[in-house]
Amino acid sequence: TYRRLARVTETSELEDLRVELQDRFGSPPQEAMALLEKIILKVLCKQLGIQRLEIGSQNIVFTFSEKTRVTPEKITSLVQKEPRLYRLTPDYALHARIVSDGANDLMGATKKVLQALT
Repeated sequence: TYRRLARVTETSELEDLRVELQDRFGSPPQEAMALLEKIILKVLCKQLGIQRLEIGSQNIVFTFSEKTRVTPEKITSLVQKEPRLYRLTPDYALHARIVSDGANDLMGATKKVLQALT
């Protein structure tokens, strides 16, 4: 199962695996759900060409690869719409300021930013 999790390349594969695990073992514990959420973030980052993702307590940093699928216009638009929440640094990293109450909020906020970049 861990090998299958490591090989996931699409979020739909992960959802299928989650359903299979739930059928086999019942409702997964929070730790297992957190692992699945992290893998979703990994898959989304890979699909978008984000080479590094750093999640801090109130800040998320997305570092784009040279071959990113995210257009400069998309990033610029996001920063211009919400300049208090987003900033782009010269090293082509997008910083997102997040106000959160815990790990679940950070994961959800990270996912929202990734979806906004698609």
